[in-house]
Amino acid sequence: MRVRLRLVRHGDVDAVHRLLSDMTVIRYMLFPVYTRADAEAFVNEPQPAVLGPGRYSIERAISPVDGDDAIGLCGLVVERDRDEAEAWYLLDPAQWGKGLAVEALRLLLATGFGDCGLHRIWACCVPANTASARVMEKAGMRFEAHLKLNLRIHGEWHDSLLYALLAEEWEAANPRQAGSILRYPQQP
Repeated sequence: MRVRLRLVRHGDVDAVHRLLSDMTVIRYMLFPVYTRADAEAFVNEPQPAVLGPGRYSIERAISPVDGDDAIGLCGLVVERDRDEAEAWYLLDPAQWGKGLAVEALRLLLATGFGDCGLHRIWACCVPANTASARVMEKAGMRFEAHLKLNLRIHGEWHDSLLYALLAEEWEAANPRQAGSILRYPQQP
């Protein structure tokens, strides 16, 4: 592994702002364009953040194993009542094409299935984001559906490609996965 996932901390404000204010990075994501104040609020949120009854969000910084800089962000939005989560990830464009997003997503899947005990993890991308589709496929997720005009991103409706993975599929492909990134009790 060349990356690790760690807690987002106050020293990441500049990196979070740089990533989430860059339309190259978020053009296919539901994130709004972040101001510096938005970035400060993001890093100061309690982690995991409770989003409502039965829902919480886990956000992590993606860092090189030999450094501490945040080169990306990722997370899980967990639906506790359904024992499933949506995974998301983004990287600094200077890090694209190196396989780092695949590694980060695999760490996120290991956490979701191992530490959180989830049954299913899903993620989606717009069809134009072929690199993200490849990330999900290389991480072991399987294509499930092409949804029509279901995502409103930056004021425009887009189709999405839905990928998912079940816990038993993960376990079959990754027996005894080691190196979890999160120890989180079942009840936040």
